[in-house]
Formats: sequence, C-alpha cells, structure tokens
Amino acid sequence: MKEDLLPDWDPKGEAWPLLFTYVNMVDAESFRATVEIRGALVAIIHPADGSCWLDGVYPGGTAASGMSVDDAYANFREFLTGIIQDMADDCGTLAAFDEWMRTFVTSTDETTLGTWRDGVLKVRSNAPGTPLLERRDSEGWTPDFAVHEVTSTAIVRAGYDRSLPAQIAA
Repeated sequence: MKEDLLPDWDPKGEAWPLLFTYVNMVDAESFRATVEIRGALVAIIHPADGSCWLDGVYPGGTAASGMSVDDAYANFREFLTGIIQDMADDCGTLAAFDEWMRTFVTSTDETTLGTWRDGVLKVRSNAPGTPLLERRDSEGWTPDFAVHEVTSTAIVRAGYDRSLPAQIAA
C-alpha cells in the first residue's frame, strides 16, 4: 500500500473536511451500470492510537474506520460498494435505482454538515496542523452522482473501482 494520506496529521482529534469521488460498477439482475458519487466526509484521527474515523456528510449515515486514513478510506469505499450493490438488487429497475441514488447521495444531517463546514473554515484559515492533502475549492460545491447504464459486455466488473484519493476541502 502507498504511504498514508496523512502521515503527520496533527493535532489529532481535530475534524477535517474531505471531498471524495467514488466510481464503481453495479451488476443487478435487470441492469448493469456505472455509479459515480462526488461526496464529502469528515475525518478524525484518534489521539490514542492514530486510527481514523470517516463520517459521511454526503451521503449521510455512512461511516468507516481504519488503523490509518488510507485503511479507513478503503473501508469506506467497500462499505459504499455493499450498500449500492444491495440497493441496485432491491430496486429492480435502473430508473428506481437512479431515484434511490438521488436520495442517498444528497442525504445528510445538520450536525455532521456543520462539522464539515467548520472544518472548511479551518482549512481556509490555514489552521495549525491542516492536513497536507491536495486542496480542492469547495466554494459552491454540492454533492452529485451519476448512474450510467452499461450495455457492452466488454467491461469486466472485477477491479472496476476507479475511486480517487480524498482531497481536503478548502
């Protein structure tokens, strides 16, 4: 595995805003589609052991942890993959799945969203310990998603995950 995203994250225990892009394929009984989510997370490194907790801002109600930021992000992508595949199977049609995705990706809770916004202000002010991640301007940013039906049999599902590294929201 590559070097941890935030090897010297300090101060530990602070909440930092991240933006992420998740791309994968779902293979339901009645359709196959690629799914792309442009979402947001709050990341916290625990002071005691350096483990990381990621809390979903968009989509809300999602979370994952790991012994490092990279581990937590990999676990988060795996968690998303499971939820999305299960719902693709349950929805039955591409149209129903697309509607579910709209609700899922844009759901949030005010507490987590507030923590994310406070984190963005910290990053913009170059607060001490701001993680050394690529910064991405979040001014006017909104969560988004895309679902595209796949009709070609040339695309193989195995190893399709094209998710990108998380970026610090600024």
